[in-house]
Amino acid sequence: MQVQKINGSGVMIFIECKQEIYVLLLSSTGRGGVFFTEAGGKLEPRLNTEENAIKELFEETYATFKVKSLKQSKNVIVNNKYVCFTIKIQMDDLMDIEKIMKNNRKILNEQKGLNSYREMFGFQFVKVNDLLQLKQKSIQSNGQQISLHKRTINSFEELIKQKIIREDFTVDVPVSQCQVLQHQYENQNDKLHSLNKQCYLSIS
Repeated sequence: MQVQKINGSGVMIFIECKQEIYVLLLSSTGRGGVFFTEAGGKLEPRLNTEENAIKELFEETYATFKVKSLKQSKNVIVNNKYVCFTIKIQMDDLMDIEKIMKNNRKILNEQKGLNSYREMFGFQFVKVNDLLQLKQKSIQSNGQQISLHKRTINSFEELIKQKIIREDFTVDVPVSQCQVLQHQYENQNDKLHSLNKQCYLSIS
């Protein structure tokens, strides 16, 4: 079998909240219409898979999730060409993340020249139990059934195969430290200066 070259990477964010485990999925549009997926994309020049995944996560969550390192992260290789990293954090209330993401998205939507921060126009927290127990390939959102991206479906399948997602739908990933911090952009010429003093989640 010919081994394909790795050409992309991303991060699946799992959130423990009130004895449930959720996965953060982002909505975007492609050739097939609207779909839900994890943060991720093609491997950019001069970036390795870890650096690329961290960059994609930061941009596609509207500068909300800033990860220092994925070296301790469990990951799977999907279809011999995509690396899906995993992170698990604990939160008391999903609304805390939702407020930060919505606020950052609103601010970034008003900025020009930041297209990579506008690729995802929505997001949803989905219970891993519901998603996998029912073998869903689409998600109910605002009264519509929106498909999961094929890459995301394949990533879930590989995570189950590698027993990172267990039979009881718990996730065998160590909990990462997560704290709410404020962006500090003192240079007014920085494209992200509009986010100065706004919140983000620092994961280490």
